[in-house]
Amino acid sequence: MRKLSTMALTLIFILACAAIAAADSNTATQFQVGESNTANIDQSGGNSNVAVQGQGARTSDEFWNGGTYVIGNNATITQAGDANAATQTQLGDYNTAIAEQYNGGNTAYQEQTGDFNYAYIYQDGAQGANALSPYGAEQYQSGLSNTAWIYQYGSGNYAKQNQPGNSNGAGIAQWDSGNTAYQEQTGTGNGAQIYQWGTNPGWTGSGIYGAQQYQTGTDNYAQIIQSGADNISWQRQDGTWSNAYIDQYGYGNIASQYQVYGEGNWAQIYQNGYGNSAMQYQGGDYNTAYIGQSGTGNTAYQDQWGYGNSADISQIGEGNYATQVQYGDEGIATIAQDGSSNNAYQYQSGYGNIASISQSGIGNVASQYQSGSYNSATIVQ
Repeated sequence: MRKLSTMALTLIFILACAAIAAADSNTATQFQVGESNTANIDQSGGNSNVAVQGQGARTSDEFWNGGTYVIGNNATITQAGDANAATQTQLGDYNTAIAEQYNGGNTAYQEQTGDFNYAYIYQDGAQGANALSPYGAEQYQSGLSNTAWIYQYGSGNYAKQNQPGNSNGAGIAQWDSGNTAYQEQTGTGNGAQIYQWGTNPGWTGSGIYGAQQYQTGTDNYAQIIQSGADNISWQRQDGTWSNAYIDQYGYGNIASQYQVYGEGNWAQIYQNGYGNSAMQYQGGDYNTAYIGQSGTGNTAYQDQWGYGNSADISQIGEGNYATQVQYGDEGIATIAQDGSSNNAYQYQSGYGNIASISQSGIGNVASQYQSGSYNSATIVQ
């Protein structure tokens, strides 16, 4: 039965190529090995479009050598416009891959080697070969029951998703031109979202994307929203039930979050302006960290280790610098800066300590160190 099915599909593949390639210079290639698989190509009247679908085989050589017997996959390609190219490869079972491309010059690649995955690419513009890849959008899923989607408008955007884990969900939406984004989830039950408006290309030579997310833990959620130009965001979560949020508006801002282990941690960075930099590092359980920056050239750093700590930094103005380090449990640290060139540093170790610095004006310097339990310190400048 398997041999007979393969021969029938081979005949369909040959006839489909001959018929579609003759119309508008389009080329379509399909390979299927297995049973209950469905492959659809509709290139919607454009010219010089190329579509390749391989279910159970990537190439003709793999197909004629028997390929991989797969079951219940569904693959769909729709292309409107000219010179689009899409490739879909599914070597697992019960996967769905959809690629829709419009207005010409788009390239997309989808590969699913796990089972029960869903991948969707929509591109409207010209997302073609770039310094990072021959594709404008790439999706790889080798785990189970993952969902991945990419939307890209404008031109020259690049998005890549890789999910070797299970039951993860990843989404990228890039509306304007020249943005780059990367998502990788190797854990279980994680969710990741990226939204970018403007032009955020990252540092191509160093492999740094405009927005990038890595999740190796369980049931974490990460979100990045960027509007403007030349912003860079980086998130990594290795723990459980943690949340990380980055919102950047303006030009040349950098934000980084790393939740190294533990559970129930929460971190948020908000930046509005030019050349601001913020970093958060959390290890432990149920810690909360917030950084809010509005202005130019402000720098903020937060480091939390322990249980139930809370840290807050608010910077308004230009060239302010703030650092908070917490080792221990249930500490509270707050820095508020409104002005220019202010410098604040706080360090706490122990239990139940409270530290607060408030600076308004120009060129103020403050530092506080606390070790022990239930200490309280306040500086107002």
